[in-house]
Amino acid sequence: MSCNSTDDTYAKDILKKKMHDIFVDVYQSDYLDSYTYDFVEVPAIIRGRDTGHIGLGILSLDLESSG
Repeated sequence: MSCNSTDDTYAKDILKKKMHDIFVDVYQSDYLDSYTYDFVEVPAIIRGRDTGHIGLGILSLDLESSG
């Protein structure tokens, strides 16, 4: 609910202090490349195409694939 309200403090706090910090703890960096990792999971802000609803999530990315 915080992502879609005028007071998005809670969502920002979760994204930075929880999701981002855990990402850095796991990968020991803010920067990843395909030479180090094949697949990674990253924090994300996701907006629904049809509804415009915003939410926090985790994306699994394939860094090795060309597409």
